[in-house]
Amino acid sequence: MESRKNKKLFNTIMVVVIVLVAAAGIVAVGAVKGWFTGSDEAFAEAKNVSGIVSVGRSGVSFEAKNGDSLMSGDTVTTNEKAQILISSGDNTYNLAEASQAKLEASDESRYIMELVSGESFVIVDDEGDFQKIIAQDNEITSEKAVFSVNVQTGSMGINVFYGSVTAARDGESLTAQAGEKISIVGEEMEVAQLSADSLNQFNLENAIDAGKSHELCFSEEELNKVIEDRAAEAGSADEEDGESSEGDTSSGNDSESTNQTGNNPGSSSGGNGSSGTSSSSGSSGSSGNSGSSGNSGSSSDSGSSSGSGNSDDGQSGSGTKYDYSCTIEIRCDTILNNMDKLTSGKEGYVPSDGTILRKTTVGFNEGETVFDVLQRACNSKGIQMESSWSPAYGSSYIEGINHLYEFDCGPQSGWMYKVNGWFPNYGCSSYKLKDGDSIVWLYSCEGLGADVGGSANW
Repeated sequence: MESRKNKKLFNTIMVVVIVLVAAAGIVAVGAVKGWFTGSDEAFAEAKNVSGIVSVGRSGVSFEAKNGDSLMSGDTVTTNEKAQILISSGDNTYNLAEASQAKLEASDESRYIMELVSGESFVIVDDEGDFQKIIAQDNEITSEKAVFSVNVQTGSMGINVFYGSVTAARDGESLTAQAGEKISIVGEEMEVAQLSADSLNQFNLENAIDAGKSHELCFSEEELNKVIEDRAAEAGSADEEDGESSEGDTSSGNDSESTNQTGNNPGSSSGGNGSSGTSSSSGSSGSSGNSGSSGNSGSSSDSGSSSGSGNSDDGQSGSGTKYDYSCTIEIRCDTILNNMDKLTSGKEGYVPSDGTILRKTTVGFNEGETVFDVLQRACNSKGIQMESSWSPAYGSSYIEGINHLYEFDCGPQSGWMYKVNGWFPNYGCSSYKLKDGDSIVWLYSCEGLGADVGGSANW
């Protein structure tokens, strides 16, 4: 009898302990996720969450859901194909895919966001709640405005669609009005005209939506036309792919104008033309491309690009079979008009017609990226290519092709890429290819890509 009573008591105690442990767990999770915070503590809310978005708080990370409270000290990270709208009163901050932002409330409980990487589309309707955005040590302020901020490796840009925005650093500042952009590379800052054609899909879609409540510098018709034109170009690329497979697959390298064996003077750290080192390793993330060649994302390729001619270009010879094909072209035409700026000794690496690789068909498999195809094409054609891995941004970075490196032709020079006629806002190793895609690599000398039809704010 006594034994039964003891057993019953023990069971009761165990139930109580389990309940208390479970309750403690709920309280702990709730405290981290802000379930028990008052409205005065949670100054932002997660909305329009798509894909996987993580929130780091107090050393704990959790997946964001619509309606979650966002608090000072939070770090918000979007995965590939993920977005989140951070809503603070009348102000919104749409964080693009493969981006990261740190949230902070000042003493005045005004909103501060540090954009660590990627891009954000911002609408400020209540300047009283908005203090600033920090990006690469630049402080971005505005009153009522609609603008976007993108942060790339070594550069950043601000597109202004409505109102005015000021970027300041070390006592220097620049202000851009609607229809203008601020481009920042290293210590250089400049204001230039903003073109609708230079906008990426993220900017286009958000601008169309913002235009329903704000009078932007671009009409909905202008923005939709850009989207329609790109869709038409993509369709044309699909149609041309069959023809290009039978077209000219020569490297376009004139033996008198460029020597891919690496015997020309002035070679940089990329090594010789038959062995271009690629130090990128497999990882994921995105930091985008800038006029100074910021390239990011994921790639499973690592090690050296042999350039011996033994690598397969996806057409024939090696026995490797690919499920899909695309075209790739590498050009440096702009250097021909800026030879006075070219690093001494690099003249021999500039082909007389500016073509390093003529339009060439390259095979690839599902999941491969622009970076993978660039490596494959350079290996096959004996073209030197050098990349590096940036742990800070989790990105691959194209430093040089054919011994032509960033800054070799001016402080804003470097490599950029476009697919089907437009410049993506993320790195070449994040851009997963589709059958029939048309890739063009271009060397930009001025205007952060303006001289090749793009900008730092694609």
